[in-house]
Amino acid sequence: NDRGMSFGGVDSTAVEDHLLYLAEDKDFAKGTLTVTIAAISRFYQDSRKYDDNPTEPINIRSWEVFKKGSKKSHELRGDKYHYLQPTNIQKLVDNVPSPTFRNELIVRLLYQTGIRVGELVNIRLRDVDTDMRRIQIYAEKTHQNRDVYYQPSLDTHMNLWIDAERNAVLNAGDSQYLLPTQNSIQISTQRIRTMLHEAANDAELQ
Repeated sequence: NDRGMSFGGVDSTAVEDHLLYLAEDKDFAKGTLTVTIAAISRFYQDSRKYDDNPTEPINIRSWEVFKKGSKKSHELRGDKYHYLQPTNIQKLVDNVPSPTFRNELIVRLLYQTGIRVGELVNIRLRDVDTDMRRIQIYAEKTHQNRDVYYQPSLDTHMNLWIDAERNAVLNAGDSQYLLPTQNSIQISTQRIRTMLHEAANDAELQ
């Protein structure tokens, strides 16, 4: 494959990236992806060489791609959307500036949930349910709440941020928000956009 990865080195993140590629770029329906997951799972179940099945933590039921439509469906409607493939998301993650742990979380949250930057900065700790992988989003335009979900591949990163890394941020003790900074109780949209722009430049992405 394009990662040069062996079957034994495949993890749930690699499988998710492949499935998202099929959903967004190849316009595979949810039912087709379910069959794909089952086939991959069966391969690892039947093989005696591998102890772990990388498909076990994956749940595609809440994926935003099926709610907002695929890349192809937007192109057919003439919508002017710009998409990054999963491999390019990894390039962004690999090139985020300091603080890297927080910024990696930001990139993956934006990608996996489909939320806007303005919505991300307003997420409070109480809005995040790590057991259900659910985040309540307050929509400023409609004044209505909605739930978005992140994938199991983000569990470790999210839990470490909430339980440990966030506590090292200067203003964390006074902040109700998920993403405080050293200078403020709440990260700004401009700071996130600047970070994404810098990461994209370093990753040589348009």
